[in-house]
Amino acid sequence: MRPAQTSWTEQLELWVTLGLCSLLVAIALLATKSVVDLTRAADLQARSHLRIAASTRIVSLLESAQSRRYADLAAGNEPDLPRDAVARVEIARQLSELRRLTSEDAGQSAKARVLEVVADRQLERVGKPVGAAVHTDSQAELALANAVRAIASAIERSEQDSLAARRGQVERQRIRLLAALWFLTAVALAATLGAAWQLHRDVGRLRRDERTLRHAATHDALTGLSNRRDFAGALRRAFRECQGSGQPLALVMIDIDRFKQINDSLGHRVGDLVLRALAARLNDGFRNVDTIARVGGEEFAVILRGLGRDGAYQVADRVRAAIAAQPINPGGVYEGDPVAVTVSMGVAVLAQDAANIPALVDAADRALYGAKQAGRNRVVAAKDAAQGTDLRSA
Repeated sequence: MRPAQTSWTEQLELWVTLGLCSLLVAIALLATKSVVDLTRAADLQARSHLRIAASTRIVSLLESAQSRRYADLAAGNEPDLPRDAVARVEIARQLSELRRLTSEDAGQSAKARVLEVVADRQLERVGKPVGAAVHTDSQAELALANAVRAIASAIERSEQDSLAARRGQVERQRIRLLAALWFLTAVALAATLGAAWQLHRDVGRLRRDERTLRHAATHDALTGLSNRRDFAGALRRAFRECQGSGQPLALVMIDIDRFKQINDSLGHRVGDLVLRALAARLNDGFRNVDTIARVGGEEFAVILRGLGRDGAYQVADRVRAAIAAQPINPGGVYEGDPVAVTVSMGVAVLAQDAANIPALVDAADRALYGAKQAGRNRVVAAKDAAQGTDLRSA
């Protein structure tokens, strides 16, 4: 048994699914990287604010120490050495914190690092014993304050440059993320439309297959007419309709005369072609509202709604005469002369010849048998067959 081959649409659905999964993974990685970058940027910005705060604190301590010293000098008091020592310790601690924060930032400018070295040297000068060198200490403090202010300015400029760079990086990441999301949306929409189209095709194919199976179950494969099973259902429906409306219902049974001779002399393939051509003749001869079925090898049946015995007899006899008047050309593999074909028909009417469906079918069969016994190529009604002798035994 050969394995079923997948269609290109099914393969497309597989690849689209794999592509969607890959895109989801890529977008998840991109989103994770964006979050990490944003977190790093926020951390760098926080450390920058801490550096600025530390430098501001150092400047404030220096300015406070200078202000107290100038006030002591103006008042003629001696400098408060313990107090200045405490201030220097706090300034040293703030510088150490600033140095630690700066060392964690790889993007800190070289200028700020040089200024930190200058600030350390000035702090050493400020820390020397105060005596006659009060003016020198003040100059050192002033140099230290200027160095720290320069450090703060360098940090701010560096922070602005870093923020601008990070802002551009974040914007590029946002654009990439949006582009990936839009692409994913487009692919998902295309996949949805493709799946819907494939579903529409599958539903259409299933409906066609269902119609094909239903037709095969209810129709004869050779002639395309209704088969015996469908004919039985149609006869029951016609019986109920006629009972409800009070209209007459007629049944015509048809048999091809001497069909065995056609099979024996021309072959079964030609016989099948004759059956097919005769079915087309019956379709053309009877009305569109009539139900025509093949109920046996060379036997056919027709349900005529709204016709009594006379009307059904006239329609059947007209069809019989048309078949007899024009020989059938089977076509196909047959290249001989047209085949002369005649049919015999039996007509029965519900309520006149029978009271129910089995009785109606039996009456039509007896009328057909009567037509065969009377010489074939004729139509016999059930009433006419009943008035004669027992044709079954004749």
